[in-house]
Amino acid sequence: MAETHDELIFRHKKEQKELVGKITGLKKTVNKKNKKDVQKQIEVLERELRQTHLVEIAEWDKTNQPEDNKEENGENGGEDGALNTEGLQRAVKDIELHSAPLQSEPPLPAKKRNRAKDRLAKKAAELDRLRDEAASEADSMPDLRAIETEAITALANAKGLKEHDIVPDGHCLYNAFAHQLRIRRGVEMDHVEMRKTAAGYIRANPDTFVPFLWAESDSPPSIDEYTKEIEETPVWGGQMEILALSRALKVPVEVVQMGAPVIKVDVEDEEDVGEPMRLAYYKHKYGLGAHYNSLV
Repeated sequence: MAETHDELIFRHKKEQKELVGKITGLKKTVNKKNKKDVQKQIEVLERELRQTHLVEIAEWDKTNQPEDNKEENGENGGEDGALNTEGLQRAVKDIELHSAPLQSEPPLPAKKRNRAKDRLAKKAAELDRLRDEAASEADSMPDLRAIETEAITALANAKGLKEHDIVPDGHCLYNAFAHQLRIRRGVEMDHVEMRKTAAGYIRANPDTFVPFLWAESDSPPSIDEYTKEIEETPVWGGQMEILALSRALKVPVEVVQMGAPVIKVDVEDEEDVGEPMRLAYYKHKYGLGAHYNSLV
């Protein structure tokens, strides 16, 4: 017994539901390697079912059309036996009216988010933003290193002096002072001996140097702790150590610096002490901190 039109449409809807179930099963097998192949297989299955339904509806129309229409179109639906245009149009219409879109089912599984990677990416983006802000701010700031170098060079030139570069290794004050002793007094000492000389003088004259320690901290180290650090570590030297070396070695000292008068340390109760030890003090030359060069 031939299908009625309603039975045909009911069967088509059933076959569409079955295909939807098959497609859902295929989607559950998707991974990185087969995603494209599965999608292609789904598209082929959908296209084949739609074409089959179109043909079946068109054939049903051809078989069940009134006799007068058959005569107009020929017993086989046309001179060449092709499906009639009217039947195809109706088939398309029926498919559109009665078919649920197959792709309305749940999409292919989305790639699972990696929250750890998201956090790293967010952190990297924030670091890039901060780096860009810092670079922009740095571009708008004056180059203090260049300004300081130019200023000290001008001050040295005015005195007929030029710089002798000292390695910035934490011993720069002691090595600069040793260089001055060698060229101006012919005295050979290395930074180890210079450190011991400064520490020994400070220990022997605590009343002179305790105020320096309290000026730098509300809870300063003891003199013994401080001088031990001078002797055993590469801690930087400053004005306190310059004073100690000047007094211990009985030599005057002059320190040239940017934006301030020349620091002068005279030798007490001494006559004819000769040329001073001449140093250049830098605050911005190196990122690690203060630095001293020798002036010759």
